[in-house]
Amino acid sequence: MRLKTHIRIVGLVAFGGLVVGLALLLRAELGALRDAREVVRSFAGLHALSELVHELQRERGLAGMSAGSTGAHVPVVAQYPRTDAAYRAAVEAGAIGDVELAPLRMQRRQWSAGSGDPESVRGYYTATIDRLLRMVAEQARDVADAGLRKALLAQSELLRSNEALGSLRALGVRALVPGAPAHGFAARVREQLAVFDAAAARAVEAAQASEAAQGARLERALADPALAAVRAAVAALDAGEGDARVELQAAREWFDTVAAAMDRLRHAGDEGMAETRAQAETAAAEATAGLALRVLLVVAGWVASCWLVLASLRRLMLTVDRLGRETRALLARLDGAPTDAGDLQGGFMHLVERVERLSAQASTDPLTRALNRHGFEPLAHAELLRAQRHARPLALLLVDIDYFKRVNDEHGHSAGDAALREMALLVRRAMRAEDLFARWGGEEFVVLAPETDEAAAAQLADKLRQAIAQHDFGRPRHLTASFGVAQATTGDDLGRLFDRADAALYRAKAGGRNRVCRAGDDSPSAQGLRLVQG
Repeated sequence: MRLKTHIRIVGLVAFGGLVVGLALLLRAELGALRDAREVVRSFAGLHALSELVHELQRERGLAGMSAGSTGAHVPVVAQYPRTDAAYRAAVEAGAIGDVELAPLRMQRRQWSAGSGDPESVRGYYTATIDRLLRMVAEQARDVADAGLRKALLAQSELLRSNEALGSLRALGVRALVPGAPAHGFAARVREQLAVFDAAAARAVEAAQASEAAQGARLERALADPALAAVRAAVAALDAGEGDARVELQAAREWFDTVAAAMDRLRHAGDEGMAETRAQAETAAAEATAGLALRVLLVVAGWVASCWLVLASLRRLMLTVDRLGRETRALLARLDGAPTDAGDLQGGFMHLVERVERLSAQASTDPLTRALNRHGFEPLAHAELLRAQRHARPLALLLVDIDYFKRVNDEHGHSAGDAALREMALLVRRAMRAEDLFARWGGEEFVVLAPETDEAAAAQLADKLRQAIAQHDFGRPRHLTASFGVAQATTGDDLGRLFDRADAALYRAKAGGRNRVCRAGDDSPSAQGLRLVQG
């Protein structure tokens, strides 16, 4: 492949990278705008769901008064259009399916005909409201923006507390209608009031986590006279003042009292939602307004980058052409005839190959083709760091041919060189692919064995010692070798590891040669002779 083709490929890769970068940046900008608009839509849906919950709570209370009472269903019938309007608004906002409350109309007809059981009427409304409240909480948790998500979750908790108050209202209404048993009514009301207090505490905590102003607003609503009136009514029941008021008018008064408190909480929540929604709409408007400018800046940066890349490639191509012409002219003068040198590709590739050969020669022992010190040390240092970082074993084997000077003196240096080559082959056959092998100097070799402790390394060394002792080297026929083995410990560097292996090798030499000594064997009686002599 010609050099110009390589340059063109580099240019295409760079251009493609810029195109991908532009696409990712535009995608991120459009995603931010989409998220901002989605938050606004989420607010619209959650507000519609909140309104539907409020209307269903009111319809539940009125239905409780009318259930089982002839001619008392007029108030709940008047509530139906308000509930239906809130339902249609939630469907249009996409917050609820258009069949979610389809069974409601059939239930209404049964209740209007007086065939509905009061407990089943209340249970139907309560189950429906609970399902809607779960939808509010789920949609609030799905909002990406953390601040807005907290605000929506606070609104969800407020709806829960209002539902507890609505259950209190429905309980009182049911107990106060004509014919309902008054026994235990006060205890049930106190219990439901405690449920409301716990839900209101959670709502205040969530509102304060979202925004201090919303928390303060909710606390003021909880201190409103409307709630004080509810608590006073509950206290009157405890004193026995309400047991005789078993009539429809009393139920209506109770309904209105609790409804006023619920409306106060609802108003506080609506104010907080309105403020948070205004913030979301402002963020969406700012995102829309700034999108065009940001896109323009991104495109401008992309065009500038492309121009720089293309200009640099053009200058490089011109330089290659000029060098080609100069090279051809130089070769023509040297050879006395015109020569086509191409665009320097041949010379460039030859230079790369030459550098690779020189690098290999600099790190390889020319006689044994094993690594030399220059090639071994950086690789061994990296293996030592890896073993220490992952707390893995690592062992070093030093191998020294016994009485090697006699080989050179008695058989000549060519025989010594042949013996060194044979020794290198024997070591390579015994070691693993992941082990490092180098000629350390003269007749000394070194093996670095990753994932190997000192005991396993000593076994490998003894196996190699026996193979060397049994091998036919030609001239001389037999040689032996001594081994020093050491395992890396915490805090070791390559020098300290070598020192311990070298000390073990010295003990092997001093103990009679043709043996393996371990650095970890410091018993005075053993004197380094860990394995039996071969």
